[in-house]
Formats: sequence, C-alpha cells, structure tokens
Amino acid sequence: MDIKESSEDYIDSDYEDWETNYRRDHSDGDIESLCKLCAKALDLKKKLGMISQGVNAWLRLCTNSRIHHHCSVSTNTFRCAHRKPNVAQSPAEKEFRELFTASPGNIMVGADLSGIELRMLAHYLGRYDGGRYADILLNDDIHQVNADKIGITRRQVKTVTYCFLLWWGKYKTRYEL
Repeated sequence: MDIKESSEDYIDSDYEDWETNYRRDHSDGDIESLCKLCAKALDLKKKLGMISQGVNAWLRLCTNSRIHHHCSVSTNTFRCAHRKPNVAQSPAEKEFRELFTASPGNIMVGADLSGIELRMLAHYLGRYDGGRYADILLNDDIHQVNADKIGITRRQVKTVTYCFLLWWGKYKTRYEL
C-alpha cells in the first residue's frame, strides 16, 4: 500500500513545546480537566509513535513511498496477526485513512471484521436453528441474551463464548474468568 509523501505534515516536531503550552492554556486545575488533558496527550503520543517515532513507525518502515507489513494467517485461532507495522489497528480518523492510497490502476479495499467469529458461527448454525442465532446476533445483544438465560454476567458469558470459539481450553477459560 502507498503512503502519501504528505504524511510528514501530521508530525509535530515540537511535540514537547506543544504539550507544555496546551497544558498551560487548557488545564483549569481540576482533576477532570487534567485527566482529559492526559488522555489527549497519551492519544497524541500513540499516534506519533505509529507514524514517526515508534520502533515500527510507518515512516521508518516506508520504502519508496510504500509500507510492506507482515500479515500472518496461520495463527492457532485462525485469525490474522499483523506486524511491522500493525496497519490493521490504524486509527479510523479521516486524516489517518487519507495517508493510504492505492497504486495507479488499483483499487484499495478495506474491511472491518469486528465480530466475525460470531457471524461465522451464526452462518454454520443456520441449518440447525433456522437462523435464530443470526437474528439475535443482528438485532439484539447476543452476549446479554446468553447471560440472562444462563444467569451470569455479560462479561463472563462473552469470555466463555470466545474461549470456546477460539479453542482456549479449560485452563485459559478458568484464568480469564
């Protein structure tokens, strides 16, 4: 995938000065505004790490205006593992997404596979339950429905569901609960 040359426009080389000035100008002295300020500073630091300052920063791994990341599809849970850099976790903000373009003559395609495991399970269950699981999945909160039926918390039922789907086994499930 290509990365625009203008990506350097998003890098503030005077980060430390910006942080000091922002703190002075925007902190009202109360704990809530200080927490919000810290959250913004951490978010900015994370984004700068992704783009330019981190060990696997996009600009450090960019050759000929292209990022060549590694995507392994052979994990033991059949999920993808991305690294050097992990472009799968690029922030959703428009400014970040505009950094990536398709090569001339190509089209860029993206997908958010959020909840793909449960959607695949619903597909395979369809022949046995007539689409009931898929209906709950699409129109309700499947984890809360299951939690209410079993009598445990939503978090617990979500953990058990994914432990089962991803073959974590009884020891991992016990640890996670």
